[in-house]
Amino acid sequence: MSDPAFDRLLRERARSGRAVILDGAMGTALDDRGAATHGPVWSGLAPLESERLVEQVHRDHLAAGADILTTCTFRTTARAFAKAKRPPDAWRAAARSAVDIARRVASRGDALVAGSVGPLEDCFLPNLSPTASQAQDEHLPLCELLVEAGVDILWLETFGTAREIEGALRAARQARDHTDVALVLSVTTTAKGRLLDGSALAGAHKAALLRGVAAFCVNCVPFAHLEVALDTLLPIATLPVGAYANLGVADENQDWD
Repeated sequence: MSDPAFDRLLRERARSGRAVILDGAMGTALDDRGAATHGPVWSGLAPLESERLVEQVHRDHLAAGADILTTCTFRTTARAFAKAKRPPDAWRAAARSAVDIARRVASRGDALVAGSVGPLEDCFLPNLSPTASQAQDEHLPLCELLVEAGVDILWLETFGTAREIEGALRAARQARDHTDVALVLSVTTTAKGRLLDGSALAGAHKAALLRGVAAFCVNCVPFAHLEVALDTLLPIATLPVGAYANLGVADENQDWD
């Protein structure tokens, strides 16, 4: 396996003392611009139904200085598309389109493309999380497709339970083995700086190390939670650490407010 581009970027930024800058929230930007972002697929259909909007969001993020463009595939899974009563292979077409759009924009600058992989069920309801074995089986097809389509990074984000983290990491590792695709894990936490299932961040960080993860992040939590999580994580972390908070709140009547 050759040296992943993301690993090289991390080393360069470590030498220069500069942070790696992620892009903004794709789903929020699409919603602001009038695209359909309702569950169960959220923004998963946008690469098929709103391709120009997705491309424009990526362009805006690139112009703002993003080093990484994240594919619009957070909820692009067979499970979610089946719930939306879409044809069996619709998720594959959406995922390929999402990578193609991101790659097209990234080629205009020096940005890397991260293939977004999210939890199989509601990010903030850990009781719905599948077993590790089931998670591995269901995450593997998307991970394989993202690698085949040409992402630079498999970006597992917004995971809140140890069991799904384990399964998703296994799937990602299997999909990217013998390639130069890097792997990143990002988790959601409680106000006490633990995973949503109550597990300690140290356990998730250890699992990430064992699976060859390049960086460990915390995401989609309020700033106050983020500060607690970082205070917990930074003293123990041996991996590069990243963070991206949210500004919204969950709403029972729609996916996000």
